[in-house]
Amino acid sequence: AIPLAAGQLITPAKDVAARFDYTLSWTNPVLAGVVHDRHLACVLDDSGVDDHMIATLRDGWATLGLSFEHRAATQPPVPPLLLSDRCVARLQFVRPMGKDPDWMDGARLLRPATPLHPPDIYKQTVIYKIFCDSVDTANPTTFADALGLVRRISNLTDGAPQVAYLVGWQHTGHDTGYPDVFSVNERLGGLDALLKAMRDAERCNCVLSFHDNYDDAYEGNPGWNNDLVARDATGGLMKGGVWAGRQSYVINPYKYAQGAGKERVRRTLDMYPIRQTYHIDVLSAVPRRCDFNPQSPASGAQCLDGKIALVREFNKRGIDVTSEGFCAPFVGVIGHAWNLVRRCDAPAFPGEQPIPLVPFIYSGHATWGGGQPTPNDIPNALLYNATFSTDFRRTDPQTHLATFYYLLAAPWFLLRGRTMTCYCAEGNMRRAEYGPDTRVEVDDAGGHYRVVVDGRLISQDFTSFTPNGRGDAWLAYSRDGGMLDYPVPDAWSATATVKAVALTQDGTGAEIPAQLKDGRIRLDTAPATPYRVSCSPPHTQ
Repeated sequence: AIPLAAGQLITPAKDVAARFDYTLSWTNPVLAGVVHDRHLACVLDDSGVDDHMIATLRDGWATLGLSFEHRAATQPPVPPLLLSDRCVARLQFVRPMGKDPDWMDGARLLRPATPLHPPDIYKQTVIYKIFCDSVDTANPTTFADALGLVRRISNLTDGAPQVAYLVGWQHTGHDTGYPDVFSVNERLGGLDALLKAMRDAERCNCVLSFHDNYDDAYEGNPGWNNDLVARDATGGLMKGGVWAGRQSYVINPYKYAQGAGKERVRRTLDMYPIRQTYHIDVLSAVPRRCDFNPQSPASGAQCLDGKIALVREFNKRGIDVTSEGFCAPFVGVIGHAWNLVRRCDAPAFPGEQPIPLVPFIYSGHATWGGGQPTPNDIPNALLYNATFSTDFRRTDPQTHLATFYYLLAAPWFLLRGRTMTCYCAEGNMRRAEYGPDTRVEVDDAGGHYRVVVDGRLISQDFTSFTPNGRGDAWLAYSRDGGMLDYPVPDAWSATATVKAVALTQDGTGAEIPAQLKDGRIRLDTAPATPYRVSCSPPHTQ
């Protein structure tokens, strides 16, 4: 079992020979693996960031090994750049009683040794981005439009807590101006409109914050400093991607965190009314950076320390940080990862079987997104304990917003913070369990799925019936409409009066009949329309 794309299970065959080297990245988010047979399971892991894991198939055997990276190979050589002199791996063995070992027996050994829990700030909270502007956007989502979107989502979700990050709020849009973030995008309304939107969003129970980037810098912008840019193996300025039509360069986070980066954090939080949370792009998606500058070299481990130090500067001011990719060194450092990569475009070995190895290790300790509102991905995201991750725009229709919330976020709220205890796949059926009474079941052949929490069905086949988080109502939703049939909440009396009212992006809509019978509640719903369902009296008499 290797962590590629959240987990792949490989069965060796005598006629297959293959090798896969992987380093720590958001596609391989932990430097670890499990091998097992019918008698014993062994786990190999390395807490460093500069080493390589090597998985091999040959002659019917599966093996795991490590390549310890002591110094970086560069031309010309950079003698001061010592990557590591530790060269230590951990081997753990388990032989469970009464059954044959499997990959889960090994994965349990990889769980964090210290108690870690997802921050309460995001509990029952819909987390999303608002894409405002880029250099090629014809019709941007202004700050006023962003506030309108916050209000629409509040109306659709019965006032659920929100965290929304503005993308492209600075300079002339997304990926422009870095490392400077002290010029607000005038096309979106400028500083006054931004501050008004942030202030007014609070009335909708929303924290409106920023999407930022501390990895990339563009030559000629305020704050540009050649000495802070990492050098590549040839001695030139280290190039990143080409974003917004311009070449980006990679900041040395180890050096940046010692001065200019800390000052940028301080100035940002002094200038803008940031509350509770901030999103830093790239940060966790590229955990390993190196600077090959002979005058100020920095290893991957040092650069990782620099990235974590920048997060801690936000933490000192009471601000949690979220970032782009799920990666093990950031568990307990960032509050939420935007995406746990689950898609494998280039398999490492023939006949791989996808497994939720990474969710099995880290569920209950961290959270991640990555779900998309497609018929195939909604059940798969729930199976991997993933909420959605998307950018909304002012033009997104009500159907789009409601589908994300009710089919991914609302069921996920009830799985969030739970530890996966078992996973099984047999034929077309896959099931992830969180104890005996909580599970996600997917039927790949029939296109069906079910989410059961504490023995109660709460989502099934693109419908859901979930508590609203405040304890005063339940929320019902069906993508296709029609008769919704779910168990009655335990606290409701069989003789209670039930009221079901549609929720629209413009406010409360029409009331529809609701029937209580034989411990079930039945609603004839319109397509893609959420309903707030309450009872009076609210408790069993």
